[in-house]
Amino acid sequence: MEETALTQEAIDTGIASANGEKVGLLAKAASHPVLAGSALLVGAGLAYAAAKAIRVAAEDSAVARRSSSPSSSRIDSA
Repeated sequence: MEETALTQEAIDTGIASANGEKVGLLAKAASHPVLAGSALLVGAGLAYAAAKAIRVAAEDSAVARRSSSPSSSRIDSA
């Protein structure tokens, strides 16, 4: 296996080595299990909050439709 020497230029420019390392914030986060797990939990929490907000909004509009009064009312003459 042939490896290239690590040079100061490669360090300064952030060029990844030829062995498959990836450079970037997502690559660094994915390589660290705590960060990857935290990102997963944050995403799940945001999805839950969005679903709950949609459900509450749908229930509120259904209540408003049920409580509406009829447009004409009957007058009893006795």
